[in-house]
Amino acid sequence: SAVHSAARFSRGRAVCIHKGIAVQRLLRKRGLDAVLHYGIGKDEADSLKAHVWVSVGGDIVMGGEEAADFREVATYP
Repeated sequence: SAVHSAARFSRGRAVCIHKGIAVQRLLRKRGLDAVLHYGIGKDEADSLKAHVWVSVGGDIVMGGEEAADFREVATYP
């Protein structure tokens, strides 16, 4: 996607939160009701980890590869 391509050229490290916000904003500008989902989980060392994914109409359009490993705790909007 355009967001993933652009992230390669960013100065810092673009993680799912940055990509998710960008995707949501781009989709909303095009009139789509994109929802940002926040989830938490644990890694192999039992440390807390987080993930963000974006959905439109109930279908995940970004971040879905890992979303099943996380429990959703919030959405925006």
